[in-house]
Amino acid sequence: MRLLLAFVLPVMMGAVGCAMQTKDRAADEPLPNHPMVRVQGIDGTFFTGELLNGSVTVDSGQGPLTLMTDHMNTIVFSNEADTVDSASVKVSGKIKEPLFQLKSEHGVFILVKERLKRIEFVRSGTSNGATSPAMASTNPNIQPAKSRQALIIP
Repeated sequence: MRLLLAFVLPVMMGAVGCAMQTKDRAADEPLPNHPMVRVQGIDGTFFTGELLNGSVTVDSGQGPLTLMTDHMNTIVFSNEADTVDSASVKVSGKIKEPLFQLKSEHGVFILVKERLKRIEFVRSGTSNGATSPAMASTNPNIQPAKSRQALIIP
Protein backbone atom coordinates (compact mmCIF):
# COMPACT_ATOMS: atom_id res chain seq x y z
CA MET A 1 0.00 0.00 0.00
CA ARG A 2 2.83 2.39 0.88
CA LEU A 3 4.50 1.64 -2.42
CA LEU A 4 1.30 2.51 -4.32
CA LEU A 5 0.86 5.72 -2.31
CA ALA A 6 4.50 6.64 -2.86
CA PHE A 7 3.97 6.30 -6.63
CA VAL A 8 0.48 7.87 -6.95
CA LEU A 9 1.12 10.93 -4.78
CA PRO A 10 4.02 12.36 -6.87
CA VAL A 11 2.13 11.69 -10.11
CA MET A 12 -0.95 13.52 -8.81
CA MET A 13 1.15 16.45 -7.58
CA GLY A 14 2.89 16.68 -10.95
CA ALA A 15 -0.43 16.68 -12.81
CA VAL A 16 -1.83 19.44 -10.57
CA GLY A 17 1.37 21.47 -11.03
CA CYS A 18 1.22 21.15 -14.84
CA ALA A 19 -2.43 22.21 -14.87
CA MET A 20 -1.62 25.24 -12.72
CA GLN A 21 1.29 26.26 -15.00
CA THR A 22 -0.89 25.97 -18.12
CA LYS A 23 -3.61 28.09 -16.54
CA ASP A 24 -1.11 30.83 -15.52
CA ARG A 25 0.41 31.01 -19.02
CA ALA A 26 -2.98 31.29 -20.70
CA ALA A 27 -4.03 34.11 -18.36
CA ASP A 28 -0.82 36.09 -19.01
CA GLU A 29 -1.02 35.93 -22.84
CA PRO A 30 -2.94 38.88 -24.29
CA LEU A 31 -5.67 38.17 -26.79
CA PRO A 32 -5.01 39.40 -30.33
CA ASN A 33 -6.33 42.92 -30.78
CA HIS A 34 -7.13 44.16 -34.27
CA PRO A 35 -8.09 47.75 -35.05
CA MET A 36 -11.79 48.52 -35.53
CA VAL A 37 -12.50 50.04 -38.93
CA ARG A 38 -15.31 51.26 -41.13
CA VAL A 39 -14.72 50.41 -44.79
CA GLN A 40 -16.44 52.19 -47.67
CA GLY A 41 -16.65 50.42 -51.01
CA ILE A 42 -16.69 52.18 -54.39
CA ASP A 43 -20.41 51.42 -54.67
CA GLY A 44 -21.24 53.06 -51.31
CA THR A 45 -21.35 49.83 -49.28
CA PHE A 46 -20.15 50.18 -45.68
CA PHE A 47 -18.63 47.45 -43.53
CA THR A 48 -17.70 47.78 -39.85
CA GLY A 49 -15.44 45.32 -38.07
CA GLU A 50 -11.88 44.35 -37.22
CA LEU A 51 -9.17 44.75 -39.85
CA LEU A 52 -7.13 41.55 -39.74
CA ASN A 53 -4.27 42.91 -41.87
CA GLY A 54 -1.46 43.76 -39.44
CA SER A 55 0.39 46.05 -41.82
CA VAL A 56 0.13 47.85 -45.15
CA THR A 57 3.03 48.41 -47.56
CA VAL A 58 2.96 51.62 -49.61
CA ASP A 59 5.24 51.98 -52.63
CA SER A 60 6.00 55.70 -52.32
CA GLY A 61 8.60 58.22 -53.43
CA GLN A 62 10.63 57.14 -50.38
CA GLY A 63 10.55 53.51 -51.54
CA PRO A 64 8.38 50.78 -50.05
CA LEU A 65 7.14 51.70 -46.55
CA THR A 66 5.48 49.08 -44.33
CA LEU A 67 3.15 50.67 -41.78
CA MET A 68 1.36 48.97 -38.87
CA THR A 69 -2.43 49.19 -39.15
CA ASP A 70 -3.00 49.70 -35.43
CA HIS A 71 -1.49 53.20 -35.71
CA MET A 72 -3.40 54.40 -38.80
CA ASN A 73 -6.25 56.91 -39.00
CA THR A 74 -7.35 56.56 -42.64
CA ILE A 75 -6.53 54.84 -45.91
CA VAL A 76 -7.94 56.48 -49.04
CA PHE A 77 -7.82 54.55 -52.32
CA SER A 78 -7.56 56.35 -55.66
CA ASN A 79 -6.53 55.57 -59.24
CA GLU A 80 -3.75 58.18 -59.06
CA ALA A 81 -2.34 57.43 -55.59
CA ASP A 82 -3.47 55.76 -52.38
CA THR A 83 -3.03 57.80 -49.19
CA VAL A 84 -2.27 56.48 -45.70
CA ASP A 85 -2.67 58.85 -42.75
CA SER A 86 -1.47 58.28 -39.20
CA ALA A 87 -0.38 60.54 -36.37
CA SER A 88 3.28 60.35 -37.43
CA VAL A 89 3.18 59.47 -41.15
CA LYS A 90 1.21 60.82 -44.08
CA VAL A 91 2.23 59.08 -47.29
CA SER A 92 0.88 58.67 -50.80
CA GLY A 93 1.76 55.98 -53.28
CA LYS A 94 0.40 52.61 -54.34
CA ILE A 95 -0.62 50.10 -51.67
CA LYS A 96 0.85 46.72 -52.55
CA GLU A 97 -1.69 44.53 -50.68
CA PRO A 98 -4.37 43.33 -53.12
CA LEU A 99 -6.74 42.12 -50.36
CA PHE A 100 -7.98 43.33 -46.98
CA GLN A 101 -9.58 40.98 -44.45
CA LEU A 102 -12.42 42.32 -42.32
CA LYS A 103 -13.91 40.34 -39.44
CA SER A 104 -17.43 41.13 -38.26
CA GLU A 105 -20.26 39.28 -36.54
CA HIS A 106 -21.14 37.85 -40.00
CA GLY A 107 -17.71 36.27 -40.51
CA VAL A 108 -14.52 37.25 -42.32
CA PHE A 109 -14.88 39.22 -45.54
CA ILE A 110 -12.11 39.28 -48.15
CA LEU A 111 -12.21 42.77 -49.69
CA VAL A 112 -10.40 43.52 -52.96
CA LYS A 113 -8.40 46.77 -52.92
CA GLU A 114 -9.69 47.92 -56.34
CA ARG A 115 -13.28 47.82 -55.01
CA LEU A 116 -12.54 50.00 -51.94
CA LYS A 117 -12.78 53.77 -51.57
CA ARG A 118 -11.80 54.42 -47.95
CA ILE A 119 -10.92 52.74 -44.64
CA GLU A 120 -11.52 54.78 -41.47
CA PHE A 121 -9.93 53.49 -38.28
CA VAL A 122 -12.27 54.03 -35.35
CA ARG A 123 -11.11 54.49 -31.79
CA SER A 124 -13.17 53.93 -28.68
CA GLY A 125 -13.25 56.63 -26.04
CA THR A 126 -12.35 59.69 -28.11
CA SER A 127 -12.35 62.90 -26.09
CA ASN A 128 -14.86 64.94 -28.08
CA GLY A 129 -17.31 62.13 -28.84
CA ALA A 130 -18.26 63.68 -32.19
CA THR A 131 -19.08 61.52 -35.17
CA SER A 132 -19.98 62.41 -38.70
CA PRO A 133 -23.28 60.99 -40.02
CA ALA A 134 -21.45 59.03 -42.71
CA MET A 135 -19.26 57.40 -40.07
CA ALA A 136 -21.95 56.71 -37.47
CA SER A 137 -21.52 53.19 -36.14
CA THR A 138 -24.22 50.85 -34.90
CA ASN A 139 -22.09 50.28 -31.80
CA PRO A 140 -22.30 53.38 -29.52
CA ASN A 141 -18.95 52.52 -27.88
CA ILE A 142 -17.00 52.91 -31.14
CA GLN A 143 -16.09 56.41 -32.28
CA PRO A 144 -14.26 57.30 -35.52
CA ALA A 145 -10.79 58.83 -35.46
CA LYS A 146 -10.55 62.55 -36.13
CA SER A 147 -10.36 63.39 -39.83
CA ARG A 148 -7.19 65.03 -41.09
CA GLN A 149 -6.00 66.42 -44.37
CA ALA A 150 -3.71 63.96 -46.10
CA LEU A 151 -0.45 65.14 -47.61
CA ILE A 152 -0.25 64.05 -51.25
CA ILE A 153 3.28 63.62 -52.50
CA PRO A 154 3.57 63.87 -56.29
